[in-house]
Amino acid sequence: MKRLFVYSLVSLLLTGVFTIRAQEGSGQDANTTEQELIALSTQWMEAVVRKDRAALERFLADDYYYAQTGELEITDRNAWLNRAMEMDWRDLRYRNFKVDLYGETAVVTAVVESKLGIWGIPLRSDVQVTDVWVKRHGQWQVAARHLGASSIVGQIRVVLGFAAGLALCFAAWLFLRLKRRLVAKRKLTAA
Repeated sequence: MKRLFVYSLVSLLLTGVFTIRAQEGSGQDANTTEQELIALSTQWMEAVVRKDRAALERFLADDYYYAQTGELEITDRNAWLNRAMEMDWRDLRYRNFKVDLYGETAVVTAVVESKLGIWGIPLRSDVQVTDVWVKRHGQWQVAARHLGASSIVGQIRVVLGFAAGLALCFAAWLFLRLKRRLVAKRKLTAA
């Protein structure tokens, strides 16, 4: 009876040790996968800056789509690739990564700091992105990207507001000048 008790106790202890080691191993696997996805995300943006279409096509799943906050239109894979090739990307860097794993699917969120040129004007922007990665045939690919509100929108609003203010000041100055001329002309014709 004592032997049975000892065997049972040893079996329970060994089962507990192997269970803990298996959990530690899966935690290490998850950490490795997180690091892999962070590296792939960085390589993806580097390929955008280089305009490396072949690399971009490998990163994007066939059913990839891109969506922006506040817009109902969804951009498909081919349209996104064409836009990526046309844009004047100067630098794209990630910060504040968060990776959530769900088996063969992962959700990667981060802030992308971008430097780009529009009509030759250098601009900077920070935007929060949420990328959905899927593992198909042993390869991680991006299936979707959702773009949050961009800081560039705020910058454009400031510039447009400033331009509108200047235009309003010019219109007021022009109105007052024309009014003075009209008043002066009436005085001349009345005299």
